[in-house]
Amino acid sequence: MNKKTLFLFTEQFPYIGGEAFLETEIRYLASRFDNVFVFPAIIGEHYYGLLPDNVSVKQLDEFPQPRLRKLIFRYFGNIIYYFGIGFLTSKNRSKYISQFFFSWNFLMGILKRTHQIEQSGIIQNQEAVFYTYWFSEWASSLAVCKKRNKIERLITRAHGYDYDELQNGRGWFPFREVEIKNVDKVVQISSYGLNKMKMQYPKAHLLLNRLGIEDQGFGPVLPLADAVFRIVSCSSFVALKRIPLLIDVLSELKVEFYWVHFGGGEGMEAMQAYAHSKLKPTDFTFKGQVANSEVIAYYKNNPVDLFVNMSELEGIPVSLMEAISFGIPIAGCNVCGMPEIVTSATGLLLDKSPDVGKTAVMISAFLQKKSRDLETRKGVKAFWKNHFNAKENYPRFLEMLENECL
Repeated sequence: MNKKTLFLFTEQFPYIGGEAFLETEIRYLASRFDNVFVFPAIIGEHYYGLLPDNVSVKQLDEFPQPRLRKLIFRYFGNIIYYFGIGFLTSKNRSKYISQFFFSWNFLMGILKRTHQIEQSGIIQNQEAVFYTYWFSEWASSLAVCKKRNKIERLITRAHGYDYDELQNGRGWFPFREVEIKNVDKVVQISSYGLNKMKMQYPKAHLLLNRLGIEDQGFGPVLPLADAVFRIVSCSSFVALKRIPLLIDVLSELKVEFYWVHFGGGEGMEAMQAYAHSKLKPTDFTFKGQVANSEVIAYYKNNPVDLFVNMSELEGIPVSLMEAISFGIPIAGCNVCGMPEIVTSATGLLLDKSPDVGKTAVMISAFLQKKSRDLETRKGVKAFWKNHFNAKENYPRFLEMLENECL
C-alpha cells in the first residue's frame, strides 16, 4: 500500500478517559501511513502515553460555527436529501414525524460539524483516508462530506451502542440509511454485529475485523491452598453494566473472595455505598478511573482467578480481551457479541438475565474447580491467540483497507 495520510476521528482518545484500547491499534496505523492526524471530539488534559512520532492530535474548535440561517442555506440540498431519502427508506418512518424536532436538531448538529470539517482544509487532501472509530457523529458528518464529493475514502468501525438500536437510548438512528450509502466500509468488531447490520441494511458494505490485544505474558496463578479467590471487573457505572447485580451475586458466593473493580465516573460513590451494604469492607476495593497501563500492570503482577462482566448489552469488550490475553478465565452474560469471547474454552457463559442465587453457585463451583487449573488457563490464553491477537487482527485490518477501498 502506498503510504498516505490517515485522519482518525475518536470520542476522546488519546486523552485519558477516552478509548484506551486504541493505544494498541494506533501503533499499527502509524506503521502503515506517513502521517496520522487524530481528531478527538472531547479534549482532555493528559494523554494516556506517548504517541508514535508521526501521529498528531488536532481539533476543529477554532473554526467558528455559521448562523443557523447560513447553515441551512449552505446545506439546503443535503437537508432535503437526508429527510427525503431517510423518510422513504427507513423502517422507522413514523419516528421522522413523531420525533421531527429531534431529527432536525440531530441533523443540524451533524451539519455544524460538517461545516467545521470543510472549513478546516483537511478535505483538500484527496489521497487521505478518513477513519472514524465509532459509527457515531463523526461518521455522520463525514458521510455528508462524502455525499458532497469532498472526500473519497471513508471507513468506520461499529462496536455496540453506535449501531445496535437496543443499545441506543431512543431505539433508532435517524438518517442511518442515508449514511450507509455514503460510507465505503463499515467494519464490525463482532459476528453478532455483522449479521445484525446485514439484516437491517442489506446494501451496506460490511466487513468483520476483531480488535486485538498484544501478548504481555501469562498472569500469576495462586496455589490451590490459598482459600481467597481474586475476582476483577472493569467498567463504568452506567445502568446497563449492572454493577448492583454483580454485587448481589458476590454477596452470595459460597467461597471467600476479594473483588477489585476498575472504573470511575458518575455513580461510583453510590455503588461503593451499595457494596458496603452487601459485602464486608475487607472483601473489595474500587480502584476508580485509572490508565489502561495500570490495569495491564495489575494483571502482570497480581493473581486473578476470574474476570466478571454482568452487562445486559455489549459488543465484545476489550476488557475481556485483556483478561484472556493473560490466561485469566472470564464470566459474562449471553448477550450480543459476548458468546464470541465467553465460551467453554475461556470461562463461564451466564444467562442473559441471571438469577442471583444460581449464578453465585455456578461461579463458586467454577472458582473451586477450574479457575486455577493450568490447562484451563492455557486454553484461555490459546483462545486469545487464535481470536484476539493484535499482531494478527490489526495487520489484517490494514490489508482490508488496501484490498477493499484504497
